[in-house]
Amino acid sequence: MKKLKIFLLISLGVLLTCTLFIFFLDKPLTIFLHSFKGSVLINTFEIIGRGFEINVIPVYMSLFIISVILFKKKFAFYFFFLLIADTICLSLTSILKSFFGRSRPFSIIDEDIYTFLGECQYCESFPSGHTSSAFCMAFSIGLLYPSLRPILLFYACAVAIGRVATTIHYFSDIVFGAYLAFVVVYSIYAVFDFSGKQLNKLVAKIDFPSIKK
Repeated sequence: MKKLKIFLLISLGVLLTCTLFIFFLDKPLTIFLHSFKGSVLINTFEIIGRGFEINVIPVYMSLFIISVILFKKKFAFYFFFLLIADTICLSLTSILKSFFGRSRPFSIIDEDIYTFLGECQYCESFPSGHTSSAFCMAFSIGLLYPSLRPILLFYACAVAIGRVATTIHYFSDIVFGAYLAFVVVYSIYAVFDFSGKQLNKLVAKIDFPSIKK
């Protein structure tokens, strides 16, 4: 019950934050950040974003190789958990992007376009795919290796902020992207955890016949 209350509070906070920024703050924030384009800080965030695109595949491939070489139940679980979480997160992000059809922030600068449910070439801003993927990796690996959680969350936040700083996404895009990853990862982990416990109970009840030579 306590976990449900926390989840509902987080959901309400995300809803209020996204609503506030969509209607009042996203547009002026984009125009403000655009004035710093080309600065060292903005270029640094752009490099961080590109670095995530390069690093995310080796991380998953490393876990796959480990699970194949060692072929241990634990590592196989880790790999499939990460794979399923990332696949579902990416799929939901793509569906929501197409559904909401939100124009990219740079459309404000170039064409003065700020819309939802649009059909323009770059109407795929909400939610942020890089953010949902970065937080999906941070949350999922953080569940498996808690000691890595702080640095992974820090990196995910840097990727998310970079998407806003480089005017590729609005702030509300990254907030909802992170929230989507949170919901997907913890939901799938709960399913895996429940299924594992039920399977162990089932195996314990089975009376396997002894093999006589």
